[in-house]
Amino acid sequence: MSKHFEHFFKRCVELAGNCQFKEQPTGADWRQLEHEIGRRIPPDHQQFVSYFGSGTFGDDLYLLNPRASDRCRFDARRLEQNREEKRLLLEDVGCDTYPKTNLLLIAFTTSRMDLLLDVKDQSGDQLMFLDLGQMAQVPLQMSAAEFVCKLYLGEFDEQWSAGVRRSIWVERETPFFRPFSTG
Repeated sequence: MSKHFEHFFKRCVELAGNCQFKEQPTGADWRQLEHEIGRRIPPDHQQFVSYFGSGTFGDDLYLLNPRASDRCRFDARRLEQNREEKRLLLEDVGCDTYPKTNLLLIAFTTSRMDLLLDVKDQSGDQLMFLDLGQMAQVPLQMSAAEFVCKLYLGEFDEQWSAGVRRSIWVERETPFFRPFSTG
């Protein structure tokens, strides 16, 4: 675990407070997923998801997880379903996902965007923001922990981030993270 990731991971844990986390994946869950999809998931991303489990950041940023039992499930079927649902958009923005060669896997989803994880880079710092409203892709070059932390705290300089933040944390009182069981 890099010091950079560790810093943002700790900040996320602090922001989550005393949550009762649900459906936290184990090492066996990750090994099963990696075997099923034939790809390694970056260790930093595994650690982040394993800590938070099933839930949503704000109102609309759903964390996908190999232990979840429904809409938040991270498995081959979900990856293929997502690719088919967004096939035309992916073609328009010049992006492709599992099982194609550039190996982008959906890591988070909302009603207006997806965050994709590029598993070619095992550092875990290769999130791709796919804006479904603007039909654009933005390489973030950061971990999931850094992304959600900076987005929540308003620490991005990029113009797109204010609208994305307002769509995820609609109300000021909306918690940073809300765990839930999907089963």
